Amino acid sequence: MKKRVIHIVNDLVIGGVTTIISDLLKNYKHSDYHQCIVCLTDVVDQKNLEQFRLLGVEIIFLKYSIQQPNGLTGLFKMSLFEFFRKKKNQSVISAIASLKPDIINFHTLPTELYLGRGVSEKHPCILLYTDHSTRLKISEMKYFSALLIKWPYILFYKNYNVIAVSHSVKNYIFQFKINKSLKSITVITNKINGNKLRITNHSKTSLNLVYVSRISNLKGHEELIEAYREFPPLGLILYIVGPDNLNGEIKELASKVINNKVVFTGSINNVKEFILNMDIGLFPSHKEGLPISLLEKMQVGLPCIVSDIEELTSVIKDEEDGLVFKKGDKEDLKIKILKLIYDSNLRKKLGQNAALKIENQFVSKIGGLNNEYENLYSQILKQSSVKL
Repeated sequence: MKKRVIHIVNDLVIGGVTTIISDLLKNYKHSDYHQCIVCLTDVVDQKNLEQFRLLGVEIIFLKYSIQQPNGLTGLFKMSLFEFFRKKKNQSVISAIASLKPDIINFHTLPTELYLGRGVSEKHPCILLYTDHSTRLKISEMKYFSALLIKWPYILFYKNYNVIAVSHSVKNYIFQFKINKSLKSITVITNKINGNKLRITNHSKTSLNLVYVSRISNLKGHEELIEAYREFPPLGLILYIVGPDNLNGEIKELASKVINNKVVFTGSINNVKEFILNMDIGLFPSHKEGLPISLLEKMQVGLPCIVSDIEELTSVIKDEEDGLVFKKGDKEDLKIKILKLIYDSNLRKKLGQNAALKIENQFVSKIGGLNNEYENLYSQILKQSSVKL
């Protein structure tokens, strides 16, 4: 009899998490597991929803209010008052438990993982968490804060088997000793499907720049716009692709750009086709896991400029298959962008090398992520003391 796996997500907007889940579920009918999606909110892109329906994937929407912690004090409150959070959200916990899952695989923020523990109290099941991002960095904290902040996260992750999407995600978990409360941790790196499409035009006089990412405080949109504002008139167009979580703040900043153009597209359904018309990819993010949108840009041969965080430099080597700038430094970012704008040969070289690296290291082989996840599910089921 097939085991039942439930993937828990906050929403179904177009993005890296949704892409990963889509890849996981494409072959589920032929697997040993029956898989479905539970969406904690009704925030969804209709085209994205249609893709899952065409696959025959069951989707269940719940009414849950996602809370963002307010600083260190907020994190401690959310971790220490788990009992009251469970009590407040019993209807959501009961709805998930009624599905009788054998495995629950969360793809949410760590603050929502208490829901899984609540479900396991009602119905025996194995808890997994796919951690899609680095969240804490000692270098960005004061000593006292770095000492304290690990404790809420140790409680958030308690009793979970964790899948880290990159070694940098695993490193932060070990650095803050969050692994003390885990049952296991496994690295399954994000991958993308094979694609032979390639960018061929590197000799245009008017260039298109693109950044594909959810607009939020950690994604570096502000310094990107500030750097772009200082460019001379070059006939450039900067495309910002992705949903806006900052209520138009970046659009307001971009309205001050005079010499060149900025276009906000919102979410788009086929990013790969869109970036084929681009010339330079940008990724000034402050924190990541292993972003699918960066891998997609590199795969089609788009030369990319990334910030010097480990999550990105583990993929791109400076001057070899991309350019790297100092995170948050708009002057360094400006210099690197101008370098690519004025050097078409460098754009071509970096793009070709990037595509080759993706083909060799990050393209999902036959079975791909689906096999890697299901092999892990089987391993954890064999080792588990939970009676299912």
